[in-house]
Amino acid sequence: MSYAPPRAASVEKARVLASAHRHVIPGRVTVFNALGIDLVMGRREGYRFWDIDGQEYLDFHLNGGTFTLGHRNSSSSSSASRASAARVRVLTVPSGSERNSAISLCDRPPQ
Repeated sequence: MSYAPPRAASVEKARVLASAHRHVIPGRVTVFNALGIDLVMGRREGYRFWDIDGQEYLDFHLNGGTFTLGHRNSSSSSSASRASAARVRVLTVPSGSERNSAISLCDRPPQ
């Protein structure tokens, strides 16, 4: 399945989208691309997040704990970080950390 990032995407965003398409969520990246969405998660805080190019958004989706606590709630971040340290997190939209985790898993030979 072939994929070409949107022409308007920054170099870093295009790299993450292409890797997410290749290694993690090809269908979702393709559908988002068809809808004109080239969102790659960056920093998250409270009810706002920024894509990797620094564009700020309000998070109206707010699923799971984000609805109650907001992104990166300072009182729960360290506990959540310790609890999930050994797990790979799959996010709704592509992110650099998701891409890096997928590449790391793909680069490991089966044992």
